[in-house]
Amino acid sequence: MVRARIVLVSLAAATVGCSSGAGLLRDYARALESQRRGDTTEARRLYGEILAARSDFEGVHNNLALMELDAGQLDTALEELRRERAARPELTTAQLNEVIIVLRREGRGAARPMAEALVEAAAPALPDPVAYLLLGICHRSDGGDLARAEAALDEAVQHGVGQARLVALTERGAVRARAGRPAEGAADFAAVAALRPDAVASYNEALLRLRAADKDGAQRAADRASAIDPEAVPVRRLAAVLAAALGDHEDALEQLDAILVKDANDSDALWRRGLSLLALGRPKDAAAALSAARQPGSPPSLHFDHAVTLVGAGELEAARDAFQRATGVPGAQENARALNELLGR
Repeated sequence: MVRARIVLVSLAAATVGCSSGAGLLRDYARALESQRRGDTTEARRLYGEILAARSDFEGVHNNLALMELDAGQLDTALEELRRERAARPELTTAQLNEVIIVLRREGRGAARPMAEALVEAAAPALPDPVAYLLLGICHRSDGGDLARAEAALDEAVQHGVGQARLVALTERGAVRARAGRPAEGAADFAAVAALRPDAVASYNEALLRLRAADKDGAQRAADRASAIDPEAVPVRRLAAVLAAALGDHEDALEQLDAILVKDANDSDALWRRGLSLLALGRPKDAAAALSAARQPGSPPSLHFDHAVTLVGAGELEAARDAFQRATGVPGAQENARALNELLGR
């Protein structure tokens, strides 16, 4: 599935009722506006003047952290957030952003206990949907608990609004797919697309409906994705998958060729192209496509499919070698031995 980039970091706004002078509040507002429009030089200058006047001014270190995050400086961003936490331990925005940075910097396992602590600290009557969202993301893979992930994402979907709810639906769709419930995952991606036209969400819905053997539903979702962005590579790839599943390999080739015009080395497109060519009775062309799809670290199943096309093309020695590379694929080594015996006669 295609994963949308998750951006949850948010600018902290200083409490209007704080004891800072009106001048500092005006400077903070100007710094926020500069940061929002991308003028980081001016924003840094203003934040520096604020900190020189009041080192614990709420939100400044959090917002500096966001600029460091945008620049890819995760260590510096984390240092800024920890300064914010030291000055304002109650500032939830900084706590959430710290979890996000640890998630990116150190992975789900490191961020997981931090997300759990955030959820536990929230008042039961006022659950924080972003905290639940982060907890769901932390449990979605890498040794996490899928049931815990889904329960957390249920809360995020129920209580979240705007972008947070859309991301929660997307994450829950992925969790349900991993749990072997593609129809439920497809429903979540459909809900995303219903709230906001989204080619990626419709693409993922179509893939899951196809996995759930709902070809009609997959076609409808694919049509929605194509209507939004027909030239997007994921949409083209989806159209090829659906066309091949429905037996229309000529259409599949048309979609795959459009992808390869943009990137002649797209391994997945070359692989699928080879399989469609084989289905159309063109084993030599299929073998050439699958040979081009091979890359260092290619999965054994690609080598197996390449071997099949080579058999069809009459290239038995090359087929034997390809079967031998298909380590772990059922039948691969037996086929290699059979070809070796045949070639030894």
